[in-house]
Amino acid sequence: MTPKNALHANEMANFVTKCLCVGLVSFSLYTALFGVLPDIIQRGVHLSTVLLLVYVKFFGDAAAEGGGFLTYFHRIKFILFGLLAAFGAGYQFIYYDEVVARYGEITTFEIPVAIIAIVLLLDATRRTIGWSMVGLAVFFLFYASFGRHFPDLLSHRGYDLERILEQVYLGADGIYGTPLGVSATFVIIIVVFGALLEKTGASGVLMDIAVAATRTSRGGPAKSAVIGSSLMGMISGTAVANVLTTGPISIPLMRRGSWGQQPFSWPISWKCHIWRSPKRQSSRQLFSMSQSLHRFTLRRCEQV
Repeated sequence: MTPKNALHANEMANFVTKCLCVGLVSFSLYTALFGVLPDIIQRGVHLSTVLLLVYVKFFGDAAAEGGGFLTYFHRIKFILFGLLAAFGAGYQFIYYDEVVARYGEITTFEIPVAIIAIVLLLDATRRTIGWSMVGLAVFFLFYASFGRHFPDLLSHRGYDLERILEQVYLGADGIYGTPLGVSATFVIIIVVFGALLEKTGASGVLMDIAVAATRTSRGGPAKSAVIGSSLMGMISGTAVANVLTTGPISIPLMRRGSWGQQPFSWPISWKCHIWRSPKRQSSRQLFSMSQSLHRFTLRRCEQV
């Protein structure tokens, strides 16, 4: 591949990525404003677009590496993987009526589709966050199939391939379960909102207020991170958006303030978020978590 062709392929990958991102954000905002679609459709569109984004990114990285047969092979591989992953993840919303009419019973044609979708989902997970989550998922798939060979306390009769695929691929408790539903309806909106605040400079204003309030006090960088995260938390309501918006400002600020090279600001930011989950944490747990993080923060402030 010549440098010109590599640049063209990389630009094409960037353009496709932008189009997919715009489409995903537009779809998510539309459903947030006018009501979500049925679970399988909402989650299937979300997952298929994300998987396609993953492989488009790796297609662009392969195109930027240079020429040779191996580069062409990787480009074709990622294009094929992306199309198959998008089809496999979106199969249920493409054929929604037929799948619903069968009450989740898998057909002979859907067995290889389900296998390809699961394998490519695990591959995309491995390429983005590593082997830990993949290893956990593979272990439980293995456990579902070979449970009879486990010790008595953990053993069960085991399930055949069709039953596992029905549960994991077509069922509402597998790939298209609650975690994906939360990601497709709530998390993506919050992350988009946090990115909007970051790009418009709103998060910088909050950090400026925090820095101005703690400028002359001891341990100012740590205190400004706490105040800035608290102000941002009152708007976003989520730790993910908070870290994405205040983190790029608070972490370098704390490092310049002699907090060393380790990212000590993450527990301080977390301290500002643990109070926003009263349904999932008891008051005693929240108090204990807050006190331990408070003592950690004070020790680090005394060292500055």
